[in-house]
Amino acid sequence: SQLIIPNKGMPRRHEPGRFGDMVVEFEVEFPKTLDESSRKELGKYLPGPEPREQPNGTFSIPELLPFDVEAFRRENEERERKKKEAQSQKKKKELHESVSTTEEEEARGYSRG
Repeated sequence: SQLIIPNKGMPRRHEPGRFGDMVVEFEVEFPKTLDESSRKELGKYLPGPEPREQPNGTFSIPELLPFDVEAFRRENEERERKKKEAQSQKKKKELHESVSTTEEEEARGYSRG
């Protein structure tokens, strides 16, 4: 499986202050059986669905769902685009408010000098 952590990777060449994505690949091996004390201890650190007890006294671990790297990347790009758009709108609004305030001051006879 892979986990992609946006903007936490290596610095981007020729783009000061920008970082690539960190890609973490991992493989998890689950034990076939767990005794009660081990199960409870793991439950403290691995929240989620309880393992299901099987008729023979063993536990089945819920299957991990496949991770779609491309879908994750697209969702992240869309989030970044919306974030940049919101920042741009905020700057435009602040500039507009700043200009409006200056015009109001001038209309009242105040000067900035």
